[in-house]
Amino acid sequence: MTATVTRRKENKTASPGKGRSSSNESESRRPKLRIVDKGALKRRARRRAVLGVSAATIAAGVFAVALGYAELAKGQQQLDSIRRDISQSEAEIARLEHDVVLASSPEAIVQQAVSLGMVRAENPVYLTATQQTQASQQTQTAQQTQASQDALAGVLADAGDS
Repeated sequence: MTATVTRRKENKTASPGKGRSSSNESESRRPKLRIVDKGALKRRARRRAVLGVSAATIAAGVFAVALGYAELAKGQQQLDSIRRDISQSEAEIARLEHDVVLASSPEAIVQQAVSLGMVRAENPVYLTATQQTQASQQTQTAQQTQASQDALAGVLADAGDS
């Protein structure tokens, strides 16, 4: 529905100065009126609703992206912390392995034995892990038993003399 507004024609018979000034004054005092189209109102309301929903959707999307970045930053901090812990643990492991190597060196073992009061054997006996026949094992066992008995007899004799 369209409407047209027509202006009233000015009275040409009236004096040109008075008629114009009075009509201009009345026109400036009167608001401009027009007929409102209900369909246009509905379209505007629909556009505003769509714009409002679109703006809310965009704002929610921006918020979701910001929230996602915050979670990524939080995860990155945790990852950095874990990497720092791993690095410290690896350094500790390397230090402990170095200490084990130093403590297991022959010089360190001798030094520790001396500090505990041990002395070097005059005639060291080295054991080898080889296969021997049963006869040779028995011979060695008999010799060791005899040597032990002789040593025990010597100790007892010395103890009896005192």
